[in-house]
Amino acid sequence: MLAAAVETEPGEEPLLPLALESQRLWPDFARELEGVSGISVNYRDEGTMVVALNRDDTAQLRHSYEFQKGLGLDLHWLSAAETRSREPHLKPGIAAAVLSPRDHQVENGLLGHALAVAAPTLAAHDVAVKNKLRFADATSDACFANCASQNDSCKRVCPTTFSTPCVSACDSQAQTCRQSCQSK
Repeated sequence: MLAAAVETEPGEEPLLPLALESQRLWPDFARELEGVSGISVNYRDEGTMVVALNRDDTAQLRHSYEFQKGLGLDLHWLSAAETRSREPHLKPGIAAAVLSPRDHQVENGLLGHALAVAAPTLAAHDVAVKNKLRFADATSDACFANCASQNDSCKRVCPTTFSTPCVSACDSQAQTCRQSCQSK
């Protein structure tokens, strides 16, 4: 289950924004992983239901529900009849349930298998991205070094009588050069 709402407990409030953002990213992640691995993870987005089997479960579920609703989470309390109408194969005597329509799930075994199959491809992609970043960093470093060298050369030819305006012009030119490096 990818249940950021119904699995939130007291003390986890600081993690809730991260959990909700992670949940938001899952549909695209599941599609990408399935595309790379060729394995379906059986992503389902019809929501999650937490069921109370008896009166004690109902009290605990109600407590969690009130806490989670207080955090602004989209949850719905279901009576026993509403629960059984949504899930008719549940055993008789179900006391109540909480429905979290935005929570979703994947098949964990298939997810693990898809990740294992996709790992070599993703690792190769990661190496290629890192190599591109290293090349970009090296290119950027060389660009900045070139700007500094040009600035030094410019300042060396400034006449002593007009040194302040000349040095300012060199610095301005160097600033333009550095900005050009940053935009590459």
